[in-house]
Amino acid sequence: MYIKNKALSVVYKLILLGLTIYGVAITLVQYGAGESLRCFTIISNVLAGAATLYLLVERLVAWGHRGGPKRLSSYLRGMAMLSISVTCIVFNVMLAPQLEEPLGFESWVLHLMVPVGFVLDWLLFAPKGTFRFPHVAVWILPALVYEVLILAIGPWTDFYPYPFMDVPEIGG
Repeated sequence: MYIKNKALSVVYKLILLGLTIYGVAITLVQYGAGESLRCFTIISNVLAGAATLYLLVERLVAWGHRGGPKRLSSYLRGMAMLSISVTCIVFNVMLAPQLEEPLGFESWVLHLMVPVGFVLDWLLFAPKGTFRFPHVAVWILPALVYEVLILAIGPWTDFYPYPFMDVPEIGG
């Protein structure tokens, strides 16, 4: 499905960007930048927000012009969509069932609303056929780099943001 209405696409992206900024800002204020920025949730939401902003500006600049999808848009959208989807799936499948306290609204924004909203943006407003299998090598970079960095600095900082990454706890 592809909705070509540019005004609707712009409004949708503005709402998605606002939700992303809200969720990230509240989390940074509540937990501090040091701890928050070590969580893939924040990194993937910042990436999704940056991609949304880029796609929004691209849409506004191209207003009234006919132009095909740009390679950077495809790479950035794919990278952000993969990262934010990993956030949504890991949280809802692995982490949420273990929580003892109800989540705040900002957590629902970061773990469910932004991921679903970002994928819906692609489903509804992006021309299809721009993703190519070789692009996956670029899309997985944020998750791979994150994993390597957390596992490399974890022993020195004694901080593992997620229980399934806590090497001393699970053995390794």
